[in-house]
Amino acid sequence: MDTISLRDVGAHLDTLTQNAAAGRLTLITQHGQPMLLAVPLTDQQLDPGLRIALALKLYKDGSVDVAEAGRLAGVAPEAFMSMLVERRIPFPVPTNS
Repeated sequence: MDTISLRDVGAHLDTLTQNAAAGRLTLITQHGQPMLLAVPLTDQQLDPGLRIALALKLYKDGSVDVAEAGRLAGVAPEAFMSMLVERRIPFPVPTNS
């Protein structure tokens, strides 16, 4: 596992992406203390519930639209809209301005 300081993350994006592609974790530190762990996300690591939860969160935050959220959740946009209706989440979500 590689360790990168927070201030050096920008200069080491290639290391982060290479590690993720290889399925390796990367520890990011701040002032020598662990701050966060970059974990690669593969289909095997993401169960359907987590994929859906992530898509719903990003959609509610206005970070993705219905089509992109559906892709992240692994369903068609129409199926994702049905999930929104079931959870009483309005659509379209107002964009953050």
